[in-house]
Amino acid sequence: FTLRFTDERGSDLAIPYTRAMREAMFVGNRWRGKMTADEPGCYVHYLPTHGPNFWDSTAMQQDTGAAIAIDGMLSPQWAIGFAQPFAENIAVVFENRHVTAVRGASDEARILRDMLMGGKLIEGGGCGFNPKAPRHTIYPAGSNAPGALHFGIDLAKPSDYIRKMMPMWEEPPVHQDLVTFDTTVTANGTTIIDRGFLMALRDPTVVAMAARYGDPVDLLEGSV
Repeated sequence: FTLRFTDERGSDLAIPYTRAMREAMFVGNRWRGKMTADEPGCYVHYLPTHGPNFWDSTAMQQDTGAAIAIDGMLSPQWAIGFAQPFAENIAVVFENRHVTAVRGASDEARILRDMLMGGKLIEGGGCGFNPKAPRHTIYPAGSNAPGALHFGIDLAKPSDYIRKMMPMWEEPPVHQDLVTFDTTVTANGTTIIDRGFLMALRDPTVVAMAARYGDPVDLLEGSV
């Protein structure tokens, strides 16, 4: 199946998925809901900054250089190291998971062009999963609110801009996260995120579980 990311700014990024890739992703801690370091060999962030990635090297059996035809354009609304969301509709073009063009005339577009060209996508949509997390934030990897996404890119060379703007950031200056808040994510016609809203928040099982702790609408959608 094809995992597709779109929005009203013109983004259209497609990731070709196989059954083997999907099964490999489901083995990962985040997809299993494991957020504590209680297993041998586990890899867990503390505190967790986001939920599951829709795609990352786990799908490729941890082969970080694996070839995959991730193609299309992403128009991020924000990125790590920038003080404000972008006023311009910047277009980041991917071919075979590598950045081949960054279109835009603003200062932010020029900075991203210098930074991202030749970079490689390593996370295709890290999804926020905390209904009470502030939505319009950028640190440390975009918002952790449900349905907010970040797309991690390993840079072809270290970025002086990141060095200057975030000298104490825990990621090295060879990584950038592009952030969106209103993406629609589909898999062969099934909508997973609808314009930034994580559809799982209305799954009857999730709603019933939330109801054990209070008003499920407030708990799951109060900050959406």
